Amino acid sequence: MNDRQERVLRNWRNLLWDFVKREWFAVLLWSRLGAIGACLLRLVFQDGAVRKFFIFTYLPPSNRFDDVGLYLPYGMILKR
Repeated sequence: MNDRQERVLRNWRNLLWDFVKREWFAVLLWSRLGAIGACLLRLVFQDGAVRKFFIFTYLPPSNRFDDVGLYLPYGMILKR
């Protein structure tokens, strides 16, 4: 490394260290939340039981919605 690269590297280290000293709580909090979110996404995409739990718990069942074809005549009348 030449002198300029070492100076830039030293400055980046100092800037990152100052940021972590100033914002340590936010860095730790968002790191933890990111890890937890990654674990949940991995569980949802790879584990069928967890995927079924989330689908049946949080997505509405399809029988709550009427068939769109039933409203086709009304739509045609309103269009005229």
